[in-house]
Amino acid sequence: GGGGGGELSRAALESVDRIVSAAGGAGELAARIAERVGEQRARLAGLRDEIAAISRIAGENGDGASSVAEAARVQAETLEEIERAAAALGEVSARLNEYIARFNEMT
Repeated sequence: GGGGGGELSRAALESVDRIVSAAGGAGELAARIAERVGEQRARLAGLRDEIAAISRIAGENGDGASSVAEAARVQAETLEEIERAAAALGEVSARLNEYIARFNEMT
């Protein structure tokens, strides 16, 4: 029976070696996973920064678009005022021509 005990001990030691080896491998795997998670978090933080920058630029462009729209509105109003003034000048010019014609008739 002494040989049986030696076999059992050797099998038990091999099992412990495999467990220790597997645990070591699992530790390395966990470390690699943690490293990848860290890399992913860094990438996500970078993406968040990029999205924030894009959002800020879009906001600035939106402000720019609002400014352009406001300028276009003011220009349209000014054009309407110019058209009204031109129409009024046309009326004044027609009246002046009438007065001049009458004056010329009298003289």
